[in-house]
Amino acid sequence: MDKKCPAGVCKNLIQYYIDQDTCIGCGICAKKCPAEAIVRTDYVAPGHKLASMKIDTSKCVKCGACVATCKFKAISKK
Repeated sequence: MDKKCPAGVCKNLIQYYIDQDTCIGCGICAKKCPAEAIVRTDYVAPGHKLASMKIDTSKCVKCGACVATCKFKAISKK
């Protein structure tokens, strides 16, 4: 059984993801993350200058601070 919350409200069952093609690599989400769970990758999306970010799901406390600060809508929860 795939343990996911279809409503996206069960904190224990959701995970946050960064779309690396949408992420411009500004790092604002990483600065706001209280768990230091967001790190830079080696991937630079076409048309972007900086490498994108990714979330270490083992460190993520699922607070949503990253989603609230991303102006580019690159972060979502599943």
